[in-house]
Amino acid sequence: MINPWLESAAQELQVKVGALSEFSTEDAFNPGNTLEGFVCHQSDHRYGALVIHTVNGEPVGDQVVYCTPKLRYPFDRVADDGERRYRFPKFVKAALWEKLDGTNILAYRYYDRGGQPFTTYKTRLTPVVKNSRFGSFVDLWREAMAAHPEIGERSTEGTAWSYELYGYRNHHLVRYPVALDARLLFTVDQQTASVLPPTQHGVQPVYTCTSGQDLKAVYEDMRAQAQEKNTKAEEDGQDVVYGSEGYVMYVLTTEGKWEMFKIKPEMIEASHWATGSIPESIILPTVRNAFESSDGSPDAVRQLLLEEFSQEQVSKSEARVHRCIRKVSEFLALRETVLSVFTSLDTPWCLANKGKVMRGLSSKVDRSKMRQAYGVLVREYGVPA
Repeated sequence: MINPWLESAAQELQVKVGALSEFSTEDAFNPGNTLEGFVCHQSDHRYGALVIHTVNGEPVGDQVVYCTPKLRYPFDRVADDGERRYRFPKFVKAALWEKLDGTNILAYRYYDRGGQPFTTYKTRLTPVVKNSRFGSFVDLWREAMAAHPEIGERSTEGTAWSYELYGYRNHHLVRYPVALDARLLFTVDQQTASVLPPTQHGVQPVYTCTSGQDLKAVYEDMRAQAQEKNTKAEEDGQDVVYGSEGYVMYVLTTEGKWEMFKIKPEMIEASHWATGSIPESIILPTVRNAFESSDGSPDAVRQLLLEEFSQEQVSKSEARVHRCIRKVSEFLALRETVLSVFTSLDTPWCLANKGKVMRGLSSKVDRSKMRQAYGVLVREYGVPA
């Protein structure tokens, strides 16, 4: 028998029940509150959307939260002849913002049975930001909010706010020179699920164009510019890109709706259009995302990969998926060891104490892993000053 809450949530979002996963969680930003409901995995404007049906053990109806939609290319894929078949909508204007490579955080509002509002924060596929084995995301987000008090001051009445938490302390593929920062990406209207770019909130685009311009030419030019910024390196056995993840193009259609398209430089995009198995440089960050939002199991990784790749590509990559899961699991075990030893030393993380800390780690960490161990401390606490 299908859960009636599940059927109701599927009807609210107009998706199949298989596109929803159930959750029951505590809200770290509103101590004492618990939320129950469903999160949507459908790869469109409902990606990551929530249907909250219970707050603190009491039914609250079906509270729908629209989130950060799935970004898409303005073409299906590169054709065999190397040409791209672009399909842009009829438009009034377009604007581009830098695409940041970090963790997406959405600020949204929910209500308890008595109608009291609460603002909290979520990642793409979780109902609330949580600390996990892969990172202290609650702590990192609170740190970013302290540096940007306007985040906590913005009203979430009828509007959700999408941010990117990025920097080398929250490293994915692109390595940024900043330790940790947060930037407003856009807002999401909760009545219509439509996205509005951040111009009205003072975040200016890097490029704008009008209906008289060729969007294909703009797209290709900005893609080339992003590619020119990039260099690739290998650090601690992983690919690292210094430069840019690309841009997001916001297109205002003649129907008055904003549509978003991702622009990725060739260095990053090429892997997504591979014809055979999926490269490790793509699978590794996907595995990290799986550990952030779930248990990092092979099924969780496959589900995320299928949002970008065909079943055939995912099947051909099975051995690579398991190898990447082992790599990430080994890193998580190292992280736990490093943080445990560092905590036991009861020594502040600063330049004067760096030698003492590293000597303390050397008794528990293999010499070949000491560079990675130092990287763990840098990600958690920043470069020692």
